[in-house]
Amino acid sequence: MKLPWAGIIALIALMYGCERLPMAGGTTDTGNARIAAVIYANDGTRAKGASVILRSKDYLSGMQSAAPQSNQARERETVTDDSGHFEIDSMGIGNYCIEVNDGENSATLIAATVSSATSPGMSFIDTLRPYAGIYGTTGLQPGPSLKMFALVYGLERKTPLDSTGRFEMRDLPSGTLSFRIVSQDTLFKPFDIDSIPLTSGKIDTVPYAGWRFARSIALNSTSSGAGVASTVTGFPVLVRLTSSNFDFSQARADGRDLRFTKSDNTPLPYEIERYDPVTEHAEVWVKVDTVFGNDNTHAIAMYWGNPNVAGSSSGAAVFDTASGFQGVWHLAEAGNTVAKDATINGYNGTLYGMTAASSVPGAIGIARNFDGASGYIQMIGTAAGKLNFGQDGFYAVSAWVYADTLDFGTDSNASRHDLTIVAKDNCQYTLKCFRTDFAFIQYMDAAGWATSMSPAIIATWKYVVGVCAGTRQYLYVDGICTADSVNFFEPSTRPRSMASDVTIGKTPPGTNNWSPYFFKGMVDEVRISNVALSADWIKLCYMNQRIDDKLVIFK
Repeated sequence: MKLPWAGIIALIALMYGCERLPMAGGTTDTGNARIAAVIYANDGTRAKGASVILRSKDYLSGMQSAAPQSNQARERETVTDDSGHFEIDSMGIGNYCIEVNDGENSATLIAATVSSATSPGMSFIDTLRPYAGIYGTTGLQPGPSLKMFALVYGLERKTPLDSTGRFEMRDLPSGTLSFRIVSQDTLFKPFDIDSIPLTSGKIDTVPYAGWRFARSIALNSTSSGAGVASTVTGFPVLVRLTSSNFDFSQARADGRDLRFTKSDNTPLPYEIERYDPVTEHAEVWVKVDTVFGNDNTHAIAMYWGNPNVAGSSSGAAVFDTASGFQGVWHLAEAGNTVAKDATINGYNGTLYGMTAASSVPGAIGIARNFDGASGYIQMIGTAAGKLNFGQDGFYAVSAWVYADTLDFGTDSNASRHDLTIVAKDNCQYTLKCFRTDFAFIQYMDAAGWATSMSPAIIATWKYVVGVCAGTRQYLYVDGICTADSVNFFEPSTRPRSMASDVTIGKTPPGTNNWSPYFFKGMVDEVRISNVALSADWIKLCYMNQRIDDKLVIFK
């Protein structure tokens, strides 16, 4: 190609990226450098009539550049002629992006640098390629009064983030581009998404752009892990963070920038039970839609390190009542404060006889210690409602239990030793230590107490679950079904009662005025569900929640 000016022309290697670079030092004088190129269409013909726009590499649509290169115009425009040729002259010192775009489906991006006011001309030959695209997730949540936008360095692009914090662009030249997230709010700190490679003819995905750190978390249900053969759905996975698997200094002080996604970048609901950057311990519940049986290839992703994001921890989203959770108490609050229900039902527990010292290290995070004399928690207002289950119903009651003793407390009418863990009236259902056993008991109208029992152990954390599945009743200890039949103790003609609130740490007196049977020891993670939990679900809970978690593997 014969160029229209004299002198030696430097042929610059084609660069199909437009990374944001520092501006070269320069002058305020207009230079005499020129740029010329011949552009071909996809089919090999000359690309005539294509738009040609030259901008600084640090140009951002609708914004001032971070480092203005000169007083010249920020933008130069022309079109290719019938032979696909264009020229731009009188270039000043700086780093430039030249976008050539047919306005239909193809574009290319050329990078050029003018290093001095007397730079020689530059010549390029390039071909238009099908548009690249990007689908980005920022995790931010713009609102009607807080509009956010995604910009592209070196290009005239500006697209709003939707209400979920996502943005999409489909008409970009391929190459390595850098983006900037901005807001109309002056308090918002803009941030960059650097050096994203985009492929011609493809929509590339940028997961959780703006988060500086990410880590993969595998879920191992094989025999070397949780040992669960069947697939479990809608499962709250416990993720424990410590100094050995997480750098707390990289995240916000309250963990609000934590996020979790599926492998396809779909956000996963999560709840932070505890986040303590001082002791470097955190417990986070992540609702995973599918934990595949006998599998160790499935993984979720964890992101952190975003100074702009608000927290989105939600117990109600993780422990969804539509999935059966009707009451979930982590018991991780201060020992003398309300025990919050993680579900949307809000069955928060009122404390009696408990102090700040009642908060102790537990099986999962923080638990409550019960003194066996006066301490208990009452969910006031639950006498009637979603925690009532009919005789031969479908429901489950579970708790982590650390019994200090099995020989404590007596019935005024008999020499009986009971320590109640969770109860809903002595004539409805109870999970307790009964004599030397763990016991799940439901009262059968005018028949007596149907009791499933298994030997109890003191001074050790045990995961105890009682399940009623219609006419069948089960007791699980540490993920194993230890009783699948019932014994009737003290046949009775009393009617079944639903008059009492749910309590943790003692039996409510109800209409029958029973002794309270206080619990002595520690209790953690109490749940009541209106579904009969499966054996695989219960085992997965135990294997995941035990101190030496067998399900979660940090990659």
